Amino acid sequence: MICGAVTGDRSLVTEVRASIRESILRRPEFIPLLANDAMANLPPVTVFRDSVLDASGEVSDPINTKSKALTPLVDIARVFALGLGMEDATFTPDRYRKAAAQLPQYAGVFGDAVKAFDYALKMQTRVGLHRGDTARLVRPNELTRIEVQRVKTIFSTVGELMEVAVNHFKIEAVVEARD
Repeated sequence: MICGAVTGDRSLVTEVRASIRESILRRPEFIPLLANDAMANLPPVTVFRDSVLDASGEVSDPINTKSKALTPLVDIARVFALGLGMEDATFTPDRYRKAAAQLPQYAGVFGDAVKAFDYALKMQTRVGLHRGDTARLVRPNELTRIEVQRVKTIFSTVGELMEVAVNHFKIEAVVEARD
């Protein structure tokens, strides 16, 4: 689920996981609410030239790699891990792989999510090493053409994952109320 033992008494992890599982079973509304919260960081619509266009029509210069790519990918994976009872999945790509095994109808999207997570981390790392910072904010002109295409793919994948979460966890009304 969300924890693992590094050292010490591993039975404590088992107890925490069991407590989380029991809490989720007692409060079935928790997972749809968590899924709805994962929708808070909508991805931009596209990247063009040196700008980013978001869903509201606002144009900005930098891409916030954390809030618009990595955070939604991690949050949605966490929702599926908790919602599907995947206690042993604690790494985002593993969560998507295990979700694909349980929900084969979404295997393509989950596979794309694994790639998107990898692309986002690699891009952020490359730019961060080049600039000597975290690369949380990246300008499109700092990216190669391939990276710009991958950023578009990441945003598209995040959007598809949000649709899958909405459909699977039946949260249409909650998401619509947020707009």
